[in-house]
Amino acid sequence: MKLKLILSTLAIALASVTYAQTFECLDKSALIEVDLNSYNSAQIDISNLLGSDLFLEWDAFDNTLNPGWDIALCDYTSCYTGIPDSGTMTTLPGGINAFFKINVNPYDALDSGEVSFSVYDAKTMVADTVTFKVVAKNNVGIRSVENDAPIDLYPNPAKDNLNFTNVSKSTKVDIYSVDGQHIASEIISNSNSGFSVAYLNTGVYFAVIKEQSKTIRFTISN
Repeated sequence: MKLKLILSTLAIALASVTYAQTFECLDKSALIEVDLNSYNSAQIDISNLLGSDLFLEWDAFDNTLNPGWDIALCDYTSCYTGIPDSGTMTTLPGGINAFFKINVNPYDALDSGEVSFSVYDAKTMVADTVTFKVVAKNNVGIRSVENDAPIDLYPNPAKDNLNFTNVSKSTKVDIYSVDGQHIASEIISNSNSGFSVAYLNTGVYFAVIKEQSKTIRFTISN
């Protein structure tokens, strides 16, 4: 009976253990306002409160950023194209701070979105959350398009082939899923031509022509 009481008391004590905060996100959110066809960035700093090594990991969630945007994420010493689902930061020595930094070029996709990160101490699992909000703005002074014939694609919805109008010879087209996954890269041999998309599953996709700063949403219907 006495042993059971000791074990019960120990279990309660362990359950009530709380860990001190080992890091601090100096901002909870950051806003990136960026003109079309230009770059802008924002950074959220993370303060290392320990006098020893800090091991941080993170998970991304609620990502509504346009998959047709050119997005880069950096976290202390690592940089990624796009937003990965998760990551592990390089070990931070005592007193050294970390950060999240996002760089965005929306091309000509006028849109807004956000992404959040749950960052946590891998040893204590103490966590915090930060959010980046991005708004792409239409600055008509960036470039003149008076003499540019509009780029378009057809048919939309598509089934077997996707054709483009008013594109340059040997234009590269990157295909992205609606959740931002890069599916394929295709080359258009000449103007007013296209390529097969029979390999794509039914759903919504983005065709991104980076050379001409164009993002077009299209649907595959089988």
